[in-house]
Amino acid sequence: MEICKMSKTSATTNSILMFLNNSGYKAWAVYNGAVYSIKRNNFLKNPNKLKGVPDINGYRKSDGKAIYIEIKTGKDRLSESQDYFLTEANKAGCITMIVKNYDDFEKQFINQTTP
Repeated sequence: MEICKMSKTSATTNSILMFLNNSGYKAWAVYNGAVYSIKRNNFLKNPNKLKGVPDINGYRKSDGKAIYIEIKTGKDRLSESQDYFLTEANKAGCITMIVKNYDDFEKQFINQTTP
């Protein structure tokens, strides 16, 4: 039996989502990649793609404060569009993070959400 190994990014995303959704937040992953067309037998650009939208979006249930988290593993780097989105969201008072792994998320989460 072959076991499918989850990527580091997927594992980090799932761990963060599980934490947030069990800690008073409503959060979800945003997939902005290409979409496979069975009919055409190839990948097509996602027509709904929004540049710069982070990997995880959500809000705190108690007050509606938005949270945006971009996950960057390995050699992955922040794009100009991602930087712009997170900067603008931060200026608007949203919780924003760029994380490398779950431990990095945990540290930033504590720093940004503890009075």
